[in-house]
Amino acid sequence: MIAKDKESIITRALDSTKGIFDIYCLADTGSTDRTVEMFKSWCHKNKVTCQVHQGQLVKDYRAVYPNGKPTLGDFAKARNKSFELAKKAKADYAFWLDTDDVIDKPENIRKVATFMSKNKVGGAVMVYDYAGDTQIKVVTQRRERLLDLNLRGE
Repeated sequence: MIAKDKESIITRALDSTKGIFDIYCLADTGSTDRTVEMFKSWCHKNKVTCQVHQGQLVKDYRAVYPNGKPTLGDFAKARNKSFELAKKAKADYAFWLDTDDVIDKPENIRKVATFMSKNKVGGAVMVYDYAGDTQIKVVTQRRERLLDLNLRGE
């Protein structure tokens, strides 16, 4: 998981995966609120391993456009840092979870992981719905959500 200043929503995302994962990893990209504290507290309360990376992320994950204006940067680098944390913690799988995600039917994640393990599949693409308000339709996309860290290259 990557986050920056998401104290108001991070526990909702974590709660939607309760009982599915043994290790939770957070690459914090410079929170100034209680995001990291809430993440650690949730992990402690739910008796799961907690890995957090903070520090250089704000500097490392900021990009600058040719016009000189800073952007939010390359989230792939932050996401990969969270996957590195998972691998260091000896996790078998990494699941891509955003702080604004709510996982519907989290038990299906275990089923997919079992299939991946039996068939030596390195990753799974899953349906991802972007929900809007009452005026906006839901947009559906497929994206990588689950990676087998044991089949990933170094």
